[in-house]
Amino acid sequence: MELGVPNTLICFVNDFHPPVVDITWTKKGQLVDQSEISQTQLLQQRLQLPHHVLPELHIYSCSVHHISLQIPLTRFWGGYVYQMISDCEYGDNITDTVYFVKNIFNQKLNNIYDSRLGKYIGFGELGMKNAAHYNNQSWKMQARKVEVDTLRRYNVRLFRKSILDRKVPPNVKVHQTKPADYGERSMLVCSVWGFYPQEVRVSWLRDGEEVTTDVFSSDVLANGDWSFQFHTYLELTLKRGERVTCRVDHSSLQESLEVEWDTFALDVKHATIAVGIVFFFAGLAVAAVGALYYWWKKQRFHANRL
Repeated sequence: MELGVPNTLICFVNDFHPPVVDITWTKKGQLVDQSEISQTQLLQQRLQLPHHVLPELHIYSCSVHHISLQIPLTRFWGGYVYQMISDCEYGDNITDTVYFVKNIFNQKLNNIYDSRLGKYIGFGELGMKNAAHYNNQSWKMQARKVEVDTLRRYNVRLFRKSILDRKVPPNVKVHQTKPADYGERSMLVCSVWGFYPQEVRVSWLRDGEEVTTDVFSSDVLANGDWSFQFHTYLELTLKRGERVTCRVDHSSLQESLEVEWDTFALDVKHATIAVGIVFFFAGLAVAAVGALYYWWKKQRFHANRL
């Protein structure tokens, strides 16, 4: 609803039977002139409201009369929305703060108290009248001055504790994006998440030496719970015995956090293959020895018969 311009209210009626219904509009308990009402085939009535230039409270209602109802079903719409918001704005130096009291009418800023000026400033004709009225109320101006010291001082402590002094260390994990073997091209990802504040530095090390080539990184992403996440990728050819490490530097850490890529799965795979090969040749040797022994026994048996 906006003052000074035509507005339309809609009363939508559905899911009823039989299809005979009567809809009436009232304003502050009085029937509305039918010339201001239009109706669609979908039983959707539109009420065209005239210009309202005075901030008086108008209560409108839509009443539905139907054979299925013992009493008419009525829905109300009315009034205006008024909000008062108090907030503090802080600069880089948290002792440099500004206290505001904002009065908002129908989502439009009507007037505002600014601690830098020590008074209300109005916007528009009505807002300037309200600001002048508030500035002449000594008790209100005294209350604003007290709030500047009490609320601002409390909020500074809360702001420092919950924002400036808050530090949460990161979680770090290094893994392959998809399986690959030694000697093959692969990509490792270092995932860093759950940290606060946002600033973080993540780097890759190969055998203790930092690398910057073939490195790709995401932006620092907000999780929506006052924590952040970051992902960086390293493309490389896997080498047996090479140490690949993700190093994270963050203000919550006393020293760099280094997480090494775990090659255990690859090593176990190759160890399993090696053991399998050993057992294969061991079995082959046993079989050869057995065959040789059998041949020797057979030859000796024939020799004894002769």
